[in-house]
Amino acid sequence: MNQPLESRIQAMLDGTITETEFHHLEDELAANPEARQIYYEYAALHQGLEFRLSRASKTASGLGLAESRLLRQRSRSRRVALISAAALVLISLITMRLFFTPEVVVDDSLSFETAPGTLFTLTHNEANENPKAMQMDIESRLQISQGTVELNFASGVSAIIQGPADITLHDHDRLYMGFGTGWFNVPQKAIGFTVVTRELNIVDLGTEFGVISDPGKDDEVHVFKGKVRVEALHGVKKETTLTANQAVLVRPYGRFQVVDNNPPVFQKTLPKTLPHMHWSFDSRDDLLASNTIITAANLHHQLHSSSKPSQADLTSGPFGKALALDGISNYLETDWAGILGDRPRTVAFWLKMPNRRAPELMPHQQHTVVGWGTQQSGHSSNLSINSKWTIHFDYAENKPPILNMSYGGFWYYTRETELDDNAWHHVAVTYSGESDHAGNPVTRLFIDGQAHKIHPASHPPVRTHEDGQVMIDTMEKTPLVIGATLSREGQELIAPNQFLQAKIDELYIIEGVINEDSIRQLMTKNQLTH
Repeated sequence: MNQPLESRIQAMLDGTITETEFHHLEDELAANPEARQIYYEYAALHQGLEFRLSRASKTASGLGLAESRLLRQRSRSRRVALISAAALVLISLITMRLFFTPEVVVDDSLSFETAPGTLFTLTHNEANENPKAMQMDIESRLQISQGTVELNFASGVSAIIQGPADITLHDHDRLYMGFGTGWFNVPQKAIGFTVVTRELNIVDLGTEFGVISDPGKDDEVHVFKGKVRVEALHGVKKETTLTANQAVLVRPYGRFQVVDNNPPVFQKTLPKTLPHMHWSFDSRDDLLASNTIITAANLHHQLHSSSKPSQADLTSGPFGKALALDGISNYLETDWAGILGDRPRTVAFWLKMPNRRAPELMPHQQHTVVGWGTQQSGHSSNLSINSKWTIHFDYAENKPPILNMSYGGFWYYTRETELDDNAWHHVAVTYSGESDHAGNPVTRLFIDGQAHKIHPASHPPVRTHEDGQVMIDTMEKTPLVIGATLSREGQELIAPNQFLQAKIDELYIIEGVINEDSIRQLMTKNQLTH
């Protein structure tokens, strides 16, 4: 309670305020919104009490009724005059302040920049007639199909959003994330900055934190510095406060579950390329040259072969060494689930195959170069489910191996090429995450730097979305394997005795689609550029 302020207000209402106190009150009301609110409440209370008392009281003195009313009316007139005068002065002061004080404009927009290879769509509120490039205004929506974006708020908040993601700016300090992975750094002056997901309301209390929102999983919050307040939006709607090094996920019923804090999952700066892993096969000690895929940050791999201990058989390749697979027992396995769902992807590699047209390979042998996901059972009625991603060969007697790019029940194949000629060929396959006019997944094949014709095929009925587009949903089961075929059996990860005989070099797995120029750069210079 502000006693001097309330005393001055009471004195003014009672008509006992001095000129000096009146000027003090006048200044405080002009400068302080809270003081004005207190003044309004006192004035309303005073007026209400006076009205009730005037109705309830019967003249207790010897004065006549008319004279009593006249005295009350005079007293009330003096007080109303004082209140009116104070209000008039207050309005005049506020008007003068508005006239002489420069207008304070709150910048509700935020600017953003993108990492190389990023693809996005930016839409604005219809009321925004002149939107600026690379800037979000209130109710602007940014949809990132691949790559990474840096957000810079006028308040000083910065964020790194990893695609795929869908975000909308609801206010200058309030961001909605439909899905995506985001890292947020909030300065002290921007405390209260809020991130909302489908499942959580996250209020910053001066901190650095990360948010993971995936439609197929429970949303997560990871705090690295300071603290945040987290509220579940569904179920029992629990609320908690997290501090540094704490992390939780929210269950569908609205309660929190503690998880390990995992800083490596979040990008804190814009990367120079799309997230990718590069298998160079130049060293037996480390076949993997580089890896910037966040979900594969803790990747482990193992080579299987008949030798004890297993050791990579390396040979000369287009760039340094290459991995030689004997087609009998050796293959490379990892513990990374791969690029899942309908997320865009590119796989590129060098391949050298011997002649593979012998009758013993027919009719149902299949040899995979690269693959991951869930291979549906051959006896299942769900053959149309597209839950895997493989680049593999099928065989036909006295014909070149048929290269397939398979999602499961739907795939593409090519017959217009010969890859088993014991020569090095560069192969690249891209999937954009989109559908063409026929509803088929947009997939492209490049052989030796040139676009190559492919043909669609499927096991009917093809599972589609409501709009008729083929549904692609690569699911987690067999992690990334090189040279081994995914098993159709529920308890097996790979099929026995179905191993690729070939040499492989410079394998790139990229989270996103790259264009023809970038593919040629991979082929000619072994460099990923955008």
